[in-house]
Amino acid sequence: LPASERTPWGSLGLSVCEDAWTPEIAYAIDPVAELARAGSRVVVNLSASPWHVGKALERRRMYATLARRTGANLVMVNQVGGNDDLVFDGVSLGIDADGRVIARGRAFEEDMLVVDFAAPDSCRIEPMPPYIDVRVPDVSLPG
Repeated sequence: LPASERTPWGSLGLSVCEDAWTPEIAYAIDPVAELARAGSRVVVNLSASPWHVGKALERRRMYATLARRTGANLVMVNQVGGNDDLVFDGVSLGIDADGRVIARGRAFEEDMLVVDFAAPDSCRIEPMPPYIDVRVPDVSLPG
């Protein structure tokens, strides 16, 4: 279950991976929306979202939509590295309540990202390698 903690800077919500994908998975409740309704100013989503071509773009759009819908600032902290046949790209994100990416971590490298929603211009947005956000067209092979 998602959790919320009071801090000197306001309430901080904590969710885990698929809690943020509620509309795509069709869960009965929306944990991130529940945290926002309970007063969380920032929701941190700890994630192990495996990479595939186009996944970073898909994630960015999904989290931006989630931030706008819930009115919460979001921090998505994604795993980086490999585990058996899964590859995790990192590319952690800080997205404000208007759905703007204000911070983005490195791809395929360990990274530490400071996200300051009060001073978004001070945050780092790593450039994305061209192979991260590409979309591969569907190709039908003959026969």
